[in-house]
This record gives sequence, C-alpha cells and structure tokens, in this order.
Amino acid sequence: MSRDDITQISELTVSDVWGPANTEGPHRERYFYLFTEAKMHQTQIYFSNTKTEVLKYFKEYKAFIENQTNKKLKCFQSDGGGKFI
Repeated sequence: MSRDDITQISELTVSDVWGPANTEGPHRERYFYLFTEAKMHQTQIYFSNTKTEVLKYFKEYKAFIENQTNKKLKCFQSDGGGKFI
C-alpha cells in the first residue's frame, strides 16, 4: 500500500526505530520510536533507553490511534530492519 492510496485515517502507519543517538532524550534515552499515521501525517514519538521495548510502544501507539479514531489499525509498515520481528 502506498501513501497515495490512503483514503481513511488508520489505514496505514509507518514506523522506524532510531538509535543509539549521540543526543539523549529528556531522561537520557538514546533510542527513539516513531509512529506516523499516514493520512493525518501525525507522528507519535516514544523515547527509550533500549532498542528492545519496541513492542511495548507499538501496543501503546496502536491503542492510542484506535481510541482516538474509533477505527482499527489496518496496515503497518517499517523499514524492514527486523526490529518489529
């Protein structure tokens, strides 16, 4: 699914994990999880000290989007780096 095919909110979420960063987050975090809802172009950013908490933050993001939009998350896309496996 390409971003041009998106007609409704929650059809596609694009995500990436970034880090370890040289710059630290508010509580010395060095990893950043980004989730972007493709229709609204709304991005949620989560900060972490490890790369292994991605499932925790994905579940938090999924609950947030589904609660806010009253729609189920349909398609999830990442860079294929293996962090979500």
